[in-house]
Amino acid sequence: MMYHPDSGSKHNIVPRHIVNEISRVCPRVKVQPLAKPIDGKAVGGAIIRCTDSVQLDLELITPAGKVRLRNVTCVITETKEDEFLLGSLTLKTLGIDVDEQLAALANREVVDFDPFESSVPMSFNLPDKNKIAARLCELVNEGVANGFPVERKRELYDVVTRYDIWRLSIGKDPPSKI
Repeated sequence: MMYHPDSGSKHNIVPRHIVNEISRVCPRVKVQPLAKPIDGKAVGGAIIRCTDSVQLDLELITPAGKVRLRNVTCVITETKEDEFLLGSLTLKTLGIDVDEQLAALANREVVDFDPFESSVPMSFNLPDKNKIAARLCELVNEGVANGFPVERKRELYDVVTRYDIWRLSIGKDPPSKI
């Protein structure tokens, strides 16, 4: 079933006909009455009164992969919609606060910068490989001090130095050679 992140809705919303379909396939899904009815405003302004809820396990398919949520409370609506609305409380639980993200975007200074049209010449200073190797040795020693097996210390150092990816600070490095 399609789901839509809905920052306008506090609660997760699922139509009753979909709950009925789920109940037929999974009889242990039980509809529970809400302690207090919830009135919601639908698109177009109609008021919808919700009196029941259900606990569902959700699997959301996102561009970054699957997100699984267990025992999520969903308010049941008496609508003919075929969509599940993921409410703002669940979105915030996942670390997604649309209002905060929009506020941050609105307060951010917009900089229109194209490095290929820049009149300032860019120079790339190569990192000091000796300083990086020394810092990696320190980190490997810290790993051993924190419980990494001492007999595998050399193997760890070989792994972390296999590729030239380390920097002591972020700067204007040359492009990656992939």
